[in-house]
This record gives sequence, C-alpha cells and structure tokens, in this order.
Amino acid sequence: MALNHIDGHTMTIIKTHLNEIMEARGLTNADVHYGARVSLQTVARWRSGTLGSLKPDTVNKLKQFLNVKDSDLYTIEEEPIESDDNG
Repeated sequence: MALNHIDGHTMTIIKTHLNEIMEARGLTNADVHYGARVSLQTVARWRSGTLGSLKPDTVNKLKQFLNVKDSDLYTIEEEPIESDDNG
C-alpha cells in the first residue's frame, strides 16, 4: 500500500515508531529480524522514521512480535508542500 500521495498542497507521509519501541524495550535489529521474521533491511527502513509504503505482511509480523497496535507502530500524516514560486 503506497501512501506517499501528493495532491499539490499536501503529501501523505508514513511515520514509523519502531525505533522508539525498540529503544524502550532494549531490542536490537537482530532481535526484531529473528523475532518478527523480517529482513535486516526491513528493520533498518522501519527504524529510519519514514516509509514510502506499507506491506501488510510486514506490518502484521511486526505487530505480532512486538504485541502492539497499528497506531503504536506507525502513523499516517499529511504534511504541507511548500511552493517553490519565486515570484
């Protein structure tokens, strides 16, 4: 599910909270990789803070391993796009 939608005024952004969850629980990338059965690259992308899309299978694996809700794992926000008009 791609969510980086731009309508001319706003852009939809997926903000992830995996880094905060992992830090609070003392989890490493390897812990999440093995526990949720997702790739290390996936863990790194989710820890970066923003995503271009969500894969339902990945979301479900992370939610199950971490025992969290969607809203704990990520939020979807609309951000204004600044105009480059110079004049």
